[in-house]
Amino acid sequence: MATVTVGDQIFESSGSFNTSKDAESDTAKDESRVYKNLLQELVQREDLSTPVYKTIKRGEPHKPIFFTSVELDGEIFHGKAAKSKKQAELDAARAAYVALQERCSSFTSKSETGIYIKKVDQFKMSTSLPLV
Repeated sequence: MATVTVGDQIFESSGSFNTSKDAESDTAKDESRVYKNLLQELVQREDLSTPVYKTIKRGEPHKPIFFTSVELDGEIFHGKAAKSKKQAELDAARAAYVALQERCSSFTSKSETGIYIKKVDQFKMSTSLPLV
């Protein structure tokens, strides 16, 4: 059995496998499904605009390739090429979530005005705190 941890969530493989690589691959499939939910929670928590997904289908009709981007507050995040629209959307959500999470985890020090401001481009992420 394999275990993958994303943030506070732990994902375990769904069964027994012959190799650890197979178990980890199975677990990673479950992990990728959670990124749309995590992105939505982050968007709500930080008061950002609703994510807008745009998918382009390329390739032969019998073997399509999908490319998805997700737009949030004017910024566009691109996922990797995928064999299905669903997987392309999940990968774009992962790209957006990871980039935003990295930005949201950094804070500057308290300014003279008593406001803590997060180091994030283009986002409405400042919180006014009372002076102590």
